[in-house]
Amino acid sequence: MGRGKKNYERKIKKLVKDLSLEEQVKFLGFVSEDKKFEMMQGAHILIAPSIKEGFGLTVSEAGIVGTPVVAYNSSGLRDIVKNGKNGILVAEKSPESLASTVIQLLSDDSLYQKLCQGAKKEARQYNWDNTASVMLDILKKP
Repeated sequence: MGRGKKNYERKIKKLVKDLSLEEQVKFLGFVSEDKKFEMMQGAHILIAPSIKEGFGLTVSEAGIVGTPVVAYNSSGLRDIVKNGKNGILVAEKSPESLASTVIQLLSDDSLYQKLCQGAKKEARQYNWDNTASVMLDILKKP
């Protein structure tokens, strides 16, 4: 879901074709908010392979519907992914480490259920009222 830079999109689509994964990988492009949350709710895990991220909005969006995250331990993501609570942070930034962590999580139902519940709990703190309150506190400091 979503869009990226055209050159990068072409590269990824070519890779999917070269690996004969057209039946397993779908490129949806931009979708409505309703469709986005419907897709996230149907997902088992949100995989966030960014090596650098601003805030990681998709993590809290996935959390709203109880979808846990497997992400690289990178700036931005480590601020919102609470390791062992709403997801798992992967120390080594490699596709192999990311994949083995996903497999580990999908193989441990107890951990998976814990992270699903934690995802919902953590996501509740990210709302406009809390954000405005934090910003007001910052602005009031001398």
